[in-house]
Amino acid sequence: MKGYRTYFKDVQTLDELRKQYKELLKKYHPDNENGSVEIT
Repeated sequence: MKGYRTYFKDVQTLDELRKQYKELLKKYHPDNENGSVEIT
């Protein structure tokens, strides 16, 4: 799919999933500076 973002594509364990999720949450949370304001 063109323009589609794939998150968690290289996750092998539940711990890796949790770590990546937390990193993305910190990066894109709207309360953070430069965080996403887009509603998904």
